[in-house]
Amino acid sequence: MKRGSVLMAVLATIALSLAAGCSSSSKSASSASSTTTAGASSGSSTTAGSSSSSSSSSSKVDCTKVKAAGAVLIVDPQKLAGLKSADAYALIKDGTVTYDPDEFAAALDDLKPLEGVSLGGLPHSESVTQAIDAYAQANDLAKQALASADPASSSAGQQLAQQVSDTASFLGHQTVISEAISAAHCD
Repeated sequence: MKRGSVLMAVLATIALSLAAGCSSSSKSASSASSTTTAGASSGSSTTAGSSSSSSSSSSKVDCTKVKAAGAVLIVDPQKLAGLKSADAYALIKDGTVTYDPDEFAAALDDLKPLEGVSLGGLPHSESVTQAIDAYAQANDLAKQALASADPASSSAGQQLAQQVSDTASFLGHQTVISEAISAAHCD
């Protein structure tokens, strides 16, 4: 569980940066996401074979795709959690914060094979499927809101604000997904 603790500390730091409204921190988080994604892609050749040693329930998991998607999963939910005001949407619309709903949707699709991975009997309040679906729903709402003239007050923007209002619970979906990544031997 040490890895999970480190992940949660990183997530908390990013979330605090977003909550503080620091556009420079948001730029750093976006840069970190790009760097992490590139690092995961370049380093994945050494672990691509690890999926073959996984249990039969995770035999269809492509660790290369999962690692790249995991890098996106570290940052994009924090961006979604920060979409609670017109200013937050403006940072995305003007390019200060990089967020691509289609890229996040593709990453979530790459995580779908984790739905068949056993988490070893650990108690969870939700399944991997529920966690991925929660992020997919929030991502769809963000995409709809960003397409409107006034994202924060649009119906989708208001629904998203409600969904992410409890930031800790919203970001907590990452824990279940991270545990599935680990159980699939893709970490």
